[in-house]
Amino acid sequence: MNKLIRHYPVISFIFFTLLYSWTLWLLMILSARGLLPFKFPTNFLGSFGPAVGAVIVTAFVSGKPGLKALARSLAAWKSSPQTWAFAIFFIVIVYGLTIAVQNFTDPSIIKFEKLPGAGELLLWFVVIAIVGGPLGEEPGWRGFLLPELTKRFSPAVASLLVAAIWLLWHIPLFWLEGAAQEGGSILYFALSVLAMSFLFTLLWLKSGGSLLLALVFHTMINYVSAYILPSVLPAAEKSKAFGHLSTYILSALALITFLVCFRTFMKPADNNRV
Repeated sequence: MNKLIRHYPVISFIFFTLLYSWTLWLLMILSARGLLPFKFPTNFLGSFGPAVGAVIVTAFVSGKPGLKALARSLAAWKSSPQTWAFAIFFIVIVYGLTIAVQNFTDPSIIKFEKLPGAGELLLWFVVIAIVGGPLGEEPGWRGFLLPELTKRFSPAVASLLVAAIWLLWHIPLFWLEGAAQEGGSILYFALSVLAMSFLFTLLWLKSGGSLLLALVFHTMINYVSAYILPSVLPAAEKSKAFGHLSTYILSALALITFLVCFRTFMKPADNNRV
């Protein structure tokens, strides 16, 4: 097994990631439908599949130095103010533009509620960062998979591959009770994942490979869409039209970003190392 993992690190990562997450999610799905002889409670542990895959493969391929480098990246906070601003405010801009357009086309669902208190806002940010996906996913997607792929491919191709694997990993969640993706559109989700994959890649490149910046960016995306929006604009959050519009705007901004940074995305593989 050691030799196989060393020779095929990406395939090994995908295997361990899917094995861990899909096993837990399948148990939850079957349990919720009464198809198991025992009760398996819905929980957040499946979201840590990418992190588990990254740790296992890194341990085999790079040993302790590789694991320490992965951990250091989680604390790599030194980056430009522009990069931090991108990680924190990009999704706010996406929803700000969505609200502006929606208010022009159908203002009936743009009804603002009172923003929660500062303590509650901070608490939910931390909760979402830890158990809402970012901490479980980013060590895999941007901590291991993206760096590994950019050894062989341009950032553009690597972004496409990460998006495909990222989407594949999420598929069971469309049937998991309580998941954010439950009952949603796989097509629109795929479009969002594709757009975000390119944005994450650019952030990773501009931040010198900081996993912390990727974690903050992912947390902001989940935090605003899953907590802030339902709290402040409950009618809009429940509207499919609003959700589709936000996906179009996100995709348009990602496309503009790609075109502006075209040379960065098309660099040969040997020029991508951070």
